[in-house]
Amino acid sequence: MAAPSNLDLKAFVPAKDHDLAKQFYLDLGFKLNWAGEQVAEFEAGGFRFLLQKFFVQQHADNFMMHLMVDDADDWWQYIEAAGLTTKYPGIAVKPPAMQPWGLRVLYLTDPSGVLWHIADRGAGQRSHRPAQNRRYVRPHESRSETFGDPVKYQNLSLIQAQFTDVDLSSSSFDDVNLSNASFTNIALAGASFSDVNLRNASITDAAMDGMRINGILVTDLFAAHERCNNG
Repeated sequence: MAAPSNLDLKAFVPAKDHDLAKQFYLDLGFKLNWAGEQVAEFEAGGFRFLLQKFFVQQHADNFMMHLMVDDADDWWQYIEAAGLTTKYPGIAVKPPAMQPWGLRVLYLTDPSGVLWHIADRGAGQRSHRPAQNRRYVRPHESRSETFGDPVKYQNLSLIQAQFTDVDLSSSSFDDVNLSNASFTNIALAGASFSDVNLRNASITDAAMDGMRINGILVTDLFAAHERCNNG
């Protein structure tokens, strides 16, 4: 039996202060389609979500939205020009940066703590290219990139991510789920892993001088493992 047809799909985004959150999304450039006492519908480029007058701290702190855009730099410039961090001092924003799964991501939190991933596909892969030439990179696919500066990964789920031919020297992973992830032909010298899930993760052909897991040098961990195996 075929699945029933559908007409729409929208997320209910939590709001601690409904009026403040509505103004934030207006300032961010979203269009307010309609608003009631408990729920308001916002739209950007034909894509919509429902902002609800509902808030549980743990729920909001773990709630994320993903917005795919043509150029994340345009959004970064817009956010800066709008003075959102001044008008809403509790929010956090990070400029666009390439991620191992092949997207450039701008991170932005709203006044309730909801985290937005505003992403593009990087130079040469944006939506003005013919559709047949686009490549949609998923986290579990391999991606080859070279990053010039250390990257900080925090509060992320990177299950089954594949890091291939990447320089992550001195990068940090804090509260990241890396279960079943693989690191191949990668530079991890000076990298640090803190409170991470590395279950079934694999590392092959990696430079790990000075790499630490929960503050312990990997070389010391290997030495301790060797001593245990030798009795």
